[in-house]
Amino acid sequence: MQVESVVQLLDEGNTIPFITRYRKERTGGLDEEVLRTIQDRVGLLRQLSDRKQTVLRSIENQGKLTEDLRSAIIAAENPKRPGRPLSAVQAEEAVAGHCGARERA
Repeated sequence: MQVESVVQLLDEGNTIPFITRYRKERTGGLDEEVLRTIQDRVGLLRQLSDRKQTVLRSIENQGKLTEDLRSAIIAAENPKRPGRPLSAVQAEEAVAGHCGARERA
């Protein structure tokens, strides 16, 4: 839920310093470091999704797109971190880990 709220706030054009200071209730008090991590990961996810769509359209326009190929492209992982798909779940885990570390401190 925190990640969804952060993404929504960022999509509305809010800056990270603004979110950190004035939208603590919507983010559960996440600090700027965690917000930037979420922003970076969501950006990478969106870039990857856009690239996949571009590749799918290109192959489809060539008449060579099969269902197996479509499935493989859609399931492709983040090329910057092979073997590790980038997901909102990972962002949630980062938030949970960060909040747990803050509570232990």
